[in-house]
Amino acid sequence: MTPSLQLVLSWRERAWHNAARLVMASSPGERQLVAADIEQSAAAQGLALNASAAYTPPVSSTASRDAYCAAQ
Repeated sequence: MTPSLQLVLSWRERAWHNAARLVMASSPGERQLVAADIEQSAAAQGLALNASAAYTPPVSSTASRDAYCAAQ
């Protein structure tokens, strides 16, 4: 199994788990806490994904992409 597929499967599993947490919340206040936790987790994961795909000079740069775009 590829790492990308594993990542998607883990997201799917987390989504089901979070849905169950929302359904099992015993009050509107608890549901809000669960929703806030889900939002915070999603934001942190988004930041991590962004950082993992970012260019990090001097290790990587946009030069090859920029050259390709200029040629097109």
